[in-house]
Amino acid sequence: MNSRDVRAATRQAKASRARLKEAKKRMKELMRQNEEMKDKMARDAPMLEGINKKVEELLKCPMCVASCDATAKVPCILECGHTFCGECMIVLVAKAFDDLAPNKKSDWVDIRCPTCQFKVSRMNYPLDLALVRKNEDVLTFIKTMQS
Repeated sequence: MNSRDVRAATRQAKASRARLKEAKKRMKELMRQNEEMKDKMARDAPMLEGINKKVEELLKCPMCVASCDATAKVPCILECGHTFCGECMIVLVAKAFDDLAPNKKSDWVDIRCPTCQFKVSRMNYPLDLALVRKNEDVLTFIKTMQS
């Protein structure tokens, strides 16, 4: 090996040591950031758990206490602003129809909101969920969570 090869090898070794030193410095910084993120996640975990519980409660139908979904348990909103799943809405309308006197039966019934007793007039019987106003906010949230 001649002196020029030695100098080239020395320069290459110095450059490699400099890159190694920089890589170690970067790794140390990334490790520090990783620890900070772990600490933040540990601090935020109880808050996120609380938010998740609130979300679960918001998605539950207050009648059957099951979570609403984008199919049979679609969130339906009454004029008073309370939301119930589609299955419970069908039950509400059917019960209101069954409670009518035989001579008063028609294709329309009035129901009362189970939460606030607000009178909702002229619900079609049997209930067609396609005609019932959906709680679009809850429905959008459900669809977002599913994707």
